[in-house]
Amino acid sequence: MKKEKLIIKNKPAGNIIWKWLWGHFDSMSQILNEFLDNSISNFKKHNPILKNIVICITELPENKVFFSVEDSWTGFKNLDSAFSLWTQDSKDSPMNEHWFGFKHALATANPDNNNWKICTRDSEQLKNSCYTKIEASYQFEDFNAYIINEKDEKWPWQLHTSWTYISFSCSDNLFKTVTEGHSGNFWFEKK
Repeated sequence: MKKEKLIIKNKPAGNIIWKWLWGHFDSMSQILNEFLDNSISNFKKHNPILKNIVICITELPENKVFFSVEDSWTGFKNLDSAFSLWTQDSKDSPMNEHWFGFKHALATANPDNNNWKICTRDSEQLKNSCYTKIEASYQFEDFNAYIINEKDEKWPWQLHTSWTYISFSCSDNLFKTVTEGHSGNFWFEKK
């Protein structure tokens, strides 16, 4: 009898892994610290002239809050590694101590895996007036990733010198955890 080879398809579903990644942080402070750690780690390794990190927070309708974090580091050098599990190919310093922080933070900020966006560029893309945009949802193949020409879609961040931009919206309940342990009422000022 001739052997017939079977192909077992065991690629995990992206949304299932996203739910597994979600919930490893307890507060918005931890989420933001993860994004800041990545920027600072890159500053330490590459020592750029400009060391800027800008965090924007905007109140949205329906009890949502929009966040964006941008920095002037070198951009994601290896997007495959950044979005893969169990890789440290992009480790810049001991601040990048494990393989999940970035993905944990993004999944906790947006557990529905439906409204995050990352834009990044390297020096070659800067010269060519383009950038890479990756949008939700997290998947194992066929990410929503594009090379964008700035003539077609403007640079989404405030600093022209930015190299990485991360944005997401979250519930106002998650946002309010940023002040845990502090007395007082911290929320958006109403005019």
